[in-house]
Amino acid sequence: QGVSRFQTVDLSLGWRRPGTASFVSIDARNLLDHRFAYLDDGFRTTQPRTDVVRFSPVRVIWIRAGLEF
Repeated sequence: QGVSRFQTVDLSLGWRRPGTASFVSIDARNLLDHRFAYLDDGFRTTQPRTDVVRFSPVRVIWIRAGLEF
């Protein structure tokens, strides 16, 4: 196994409606789509993981919204 040095670019943009709890955001991981070999350390525990992926070997983009009426 070799060691490589690189950086990934993540981006998060959001807007919150003043006076309410409403929001819209767009998030991106590995925005430049730099491919790399990544071994998740999830094998160290038997507990299911529900957190957001910290490192992504592919570009991931998602939109979130929370609306209050």
